[in-house]
Amino acid sequence: MSVTKQTDDEAVTPAPGPCPPASVRGALETILASPGFAGSPQLSRFLRYLVDNTIAGDREALKETGIALGVFNRGPNYHPKADPIVRVEARRLRLRLDAFYAAEGLEEPVKITLPKGGYMPVFEAAPSLPAPPENPAPGPQRPRRLYWILAAALLAVLAAAWLLHRAGESGPAPRFWRSLLDGEQPALVVVADSGLVMLQDMAGREATLQDYLSGRYVDQLAAGPVAGDDPRYAFGRRRYTAIADLTFALRLDRRPEASRHGVDVRYARDLRMHDLTGRCLILLGARQSNPWVELFEEQAAFRLLHDSASGDFRIVIPHPAPGEPSEIRVTPSMGQREVYGVISYHRNPRTTGWVLMVRGTSLTGTESAANLLFDDARLSELLRQATGPAGPRGFDILTRDRNLAGIPSHAEVAAVRIDAR
Repeated sequence: MSVTKQTDDEAVTPAPGPCPPASVRGALETILASPGFAGSPQLSRFLRYLVDNTIAGDREALKETGIALGVFNRGPNYHPKADPIVRVEARRLRLRLDAFYAAEGLEEPVKITLPKGGYMPVFEAAPSLPAPPENPAPGPQRPRRLYWILAAALLAVLAAAWLLHRAGESGPAPRFWRSLLDGEQPALVVVADSGLVMLQDMAGREATLQDYLSGRYVDQLAAGPVAGDDPRYAFGRRRYTAIADLTFALRLDRRPEASRHGVDVRYARDLRMHDLTGRCLILLGARQSNPWVELFEEQAAFRLLHDSASGDFRIVIPHPAPGEPSEIRVTPSMGQREVYGVISYHRNPRTTGWVLMVRGTSLTGTESAANLLFDDARLSELLRQATGPAGPRGFDILTRDRNLAGIPSHAEVAAVRIDAR
């Protein structure tokens, strides 16, 4: 006898128990109106989708790929092994349903559960309690008392689990990412122009943002017109970027906070001033590779400057704390052993929303700073003072790391600045 093993994408739970669709829909609306779901539109949308398609008998829609497309706005190239959004949100949904039925839903006539291993909910009618006899005979009270003690203990455990889960959802790192990714429009990720870096290194000087926007920067850096057979033409006209920047954008798009809209990725050369309005902005790379940093670096507590003639980087600290230097200089030879990264997060002074800049003294430095950003435990510890009831506050983090042949080791936090309230 052969047995075929189903993948997680194909797993389907047994059909739901007999329960009238009208009763199920009534139970669904009660759940969605409860405090645990009313404040979570994504989980509410997920549960409604599962219930509607289960009632309709559409098993294809209840597979992982169908849910990713129908609920979480993933594209046709979605792959469950690369993006666990459905499994992550299903775990959250199970916890939230357990918490509902342990509290306000304790006496609901219909129970909706989501068994592990699949995405088809089960609908169960609560059993009717027998009517008490007219003259109940006195009996031992101990079993009944034990029942209530056990029930109370179970409620306490479920409530504690739910509170722990909520704490994880509302910690400093998730709140920080939600401020960037859960707006009305997708966050705009601007990846670096690596061709510009090579062109400036050849010229021994840098282009300003105004030069970059005019489109004349290639001829200006070359001190004359550049023909198509000149390698400087290729560096200035073709689109080169770092794989680390694309990896950053991919990791960002996979975060649960980005599940509503995802992110837009734009090459630095293709950005225009009108793109900066109405959305949050994430700039990758130092000013040398992403001239748009020039607009926002004045807000940063740590400024990263590059000298194309010498190849040196300078980290300028305008207001050093006691024991801190006012400037850190990283020469090319030093950069082979040690790298620095700068993370800056501030309000966009030109519009609503936030600007996040992730820069480094090299690609390795930028990647090292990014690794710290995506480490929720470490980031939450750093940002506890930067979040509060009024919302997030701006901050800057300076990181230092070892360069292991172009691979970051472990970012150390060299300094932190948090904006005043």
